[in-house]
Amino acid sequence: MSSLTLPSDLDPKVIPGGSDGDILLDNRYFPISIAKLRGSDPEESVVHGYYRWREKASAFAHRAGVKHVTIMEFHEWGVPKPTIRKLISEYSSKDLTEVGFQWQFLIVTKPVMRGAITAIVWLRGDTGKYSWASDYPDAVEKAVAEFVRIGIEPPKIDPLSYEFPVAELAKFGSRR
Repeated sequence: MSSLTLPSDLDPKVIPGGSDGDILLDNRYFPISIAKLRGSDPEESVVHGYYRWREKASAFAHRAGVKHVTIMEFHEWGVPKPTIRKLISEYSSKDLTEVGFQWQFLIVTKPVMRGAITAIVWLRGDTGKYSWASDYPDAVEKAVAEFVRIGIEPPKIDPLSYEFPVAELAKFGSRR
C-alpha cells in the first residue's frame, strides 16, 4: 500500500508540551506514525495533545479501512513524574477499544525510562497494545510485520534506511 495522506489538521508535525518539550510526528508513512518525544520534564499538555491526536488519526485510519500503528522513541524524554505516568496510564488503558488503533512500538534504551514505562503498564493493568523495540530499524520492521500479521498491506517503508526527519519537523513550531 502506498502511504495515506492525512488531512492537515491530523498532521501537526509537532505537539507542543508547554515550557519544556514536545513530540515530533513523522506521518510520511501513515498509517505508521513515528513519534520522537523530547524534553527533560514532560508536562500534561503534551500527553493530552498526543492522545487526542492519536485517537483522531486512528479513527481516520479506520475510516480508510486500515489500522494505525505507532512508534514512539524516548531517547530525549525525561522520566515522567508520577502524575504524568498516571495520566499516560489512564489514556493508554483505552488502547484495546480505540477505534482504528492497532499497536504501539516503544523505542527505549535508558533503563530508568524502561522502569517508568513498566510502572505505567503496572498502573493500567497491562491492558495496552505495545511492544519494545531496540531502535528505528527494529521498530519499523516490527510495524511492517504487524500489518502483514493482520492481513493489511503495509506502507512502503524500508526499515534499514528510515531516518527520523528531526530538522524538517522541528521547524514547525518546536521549542527546542
